[in-house]
Amino acid sequence: MRTPNSDMNTGLRKGKWSHEEDQMLVAYISRYGIWNWSQMPRFAGLSRSGKSCRLRWMNYLKPNIKRGNFSKEEDEIILHSHSVLGNKWSAIASKLPGRTDNDVKNYWYTHLKKRVSHYNKNPATHEQNGESDMDEMEQPVNHLNKLKFVKILLSTHVVFAILLLSM
Repeated sequence: MRTPNSDMNTGLRKGKWSHEEDQMLVAYISRYGIWNWSQMPRFAGLSRSGKSCRLRWMNYLKPNIKRGNFSKEEDEIILHSHSVLGNKWSAIASKLPGRTDNDVKNYWYTHLKKRVSHYNKNPATHEQNGESDMDEMEQPVNHLNKLKFVKILLSTHVVFAILLLSM
């Protein structure tokens, strides 16, 4: 029977990292640097996979990682970048110094996605709609909604012109 914290086939630990493991990884990287994630755990004395060590370092232990709540400015950068780039979390995170792609992705799905879909839906029909009771500055940028609005506006003008000519 397999224990929850190790894989019997490889002998690697899985699950929550201990404080001692964190210290070992930080000490090894500070002394020798990052050279090969797949080989590093063995030389650092860790029974973890290289991927596990890389993710632990990049998302939790790296010294320049920014912790805490996202600011309003960061929210706006994420909203705007997502409207332009889509789910390219690394590209979006590169615009936010100290934030990881994992942090940005998690923040998007837990806070911002709900807000954006609420702003972009018409409560009566549940269809995408470019109109909102929000100020222009408060609305998240959504290029698809702007294109839909322009198409509707143009088709309305064409119908109106046809009606005028038929009189």
